[in-house]
Parts: sequence; structure tokens; C-alpha cells
Amino acid sequence: MASENKIIDEFNKLNSQLSKLDFPLFSSKTKRENIIIETRNEVDNKIIEIVKLYCPQIKISEEQLQKLWEKTKKSVKREFDHLPDKLKINAFYFQELMCKYVEIVFEEIIKDNV
Repeated sequence: MASENKIIDEFNKLNSQLSKLDFPLFSSKTKRENIIIETRNEVDNKIIEIVKLYCPQIKISEEQLQKLWEKTKKSVKREFDHLPDKLKINAFYFQELMCKYVEIVFEEIIKDNV
């Protein structure tokens, strides 16, 4: 039970940090896309670190994370479809994408195993 509370706290803390993400002012679309990829890699590493620390019995594969990433992108894309292409990748999109990703990983991989 203690490890369950700790892992939940860690995921909540991670989501809180991700909710403050932003892009550098006047960054190009390519730069923003690269930042998203870099941040996703950092988030994956953090997720793996949290799971190893609090639930070592759970094994997370790159394939699982990639499938969940694709699921997240589709979900968030629907929320931002109303925007013109040049405005879609903004700070709100970035925050929503990363926070939703963490939520989906938690729901699909971790929740049933703690």
C-alpha cells in the first residue's frame, strides 16, 4: 500500500511538472516538434525510473510505450483539430500531450499492477 501511494504521488508530481511546459518564444515548428520528442524521451525515462523504484515487478517495454504514445497523439490531436495547422503545436498542446501520455501510461500499465 505504501508503494502504491508513492507511485501515485510520483506520477502526480510528474504531471504537475509537465503542466508547466512551454516552447521558447518564436521557436519554429520543427524546433517545437524536436522539443516534444526530447521531452517524451525524458518522460519515458522518468516513468521507467519510477516504476523500477516502486514497482519493480512491472516490466515496461519500448513497444508498450510507443503504442501508448501513438494512442495519446491521436487523442490529443482530436482535441486540437479545430486549430489551423500553424497554430496546432502550441504550449497548450504540448502540456496536454505530455500530461495525457503520463495518464494513459499510468492507467494502462501501472494502475492494475499496484
